[in-house]
Amino acid sequence: MSNQVVRLITGDTIEIRTGAIQGVGPQGNQGEKGDTGDTGPQGEQGIQGDIGPMGEVLEHATMVKGTAVSISDNTFTPLMLDQVLVDDMDAVDNTGASTKLLLPAGNYFASAYVLFGVPAGAASGYRNIALLYGPSGGQVNIAGLSIPPVTGASTALSTSGIFISTGTPAWLELKALQTQGASISVVESRLSVARVGPGPYGPPGPEGPQGPAGPASTVPGPAGTLSATTTFADLGG
Repeated sequence: MSNQVVRLITGDTIEIRTGAIQGVGPQGNQGEKGDTGDTGPQGEQGIQGDIGPMGEVLEHATMVKGTAVSISDNTFTPLMLDQVLVDDMDAVDNTGASTKLLLPAGNYFASAYVLFGVPAGAASGYRNIALLYGPSGGQVNIAGLSIPPVTGASTALSTSGIFISTGTPAWLELKALQTQGASISVVESRLSVARVGPGPYGPPGPEGPQGPAGPASTVPGPAGTLSATTTFADLGG
């Protein structure tokens, strides 16, 4: 109820009406739902989230390094892998004192780096590296590189390739070749191998329950035949 002030003049009258204040009635039925409005315009694209972490190489890897060594002219020489950096696959033969990596059966990615030293005098010929895999007498080249050297500078070569290992007795080797006309040093060499593709099979699961036995046959089998060599014994008392 609002409060109002009325100024009265002498002789005026005031009429007062009274009545009961009515309560609020019950809510009426809800009307039918209207049609869905048109879809509004698409909002602006949000800010791109941070890049997730890179997936790990499946299974394990092996990384080895060779120290400086002198190689003869025009002779493909396996490089000694005598510094083991990582060997999760236990692939280094003879605890690192070898040129061979013995890898379990599987698919692999290998990469190699070789740094040839500065030759004495003018550079000539070629510098070559190769990754070879296979058994003794049957190795094949899976990756390689050959470039001419530059006078007064060292020569760096790198190569990589994917191959399939069938397991021992085959192995992976890194070899170097130079045709300078005299011995030259390999200052540094590195070889890295990582397993790729599907991993090894897991152990077989438990055997499932035996199915129900089928119904017995109602057809009798054929009668047996008596062999002429059969001997009967009288076991009577």
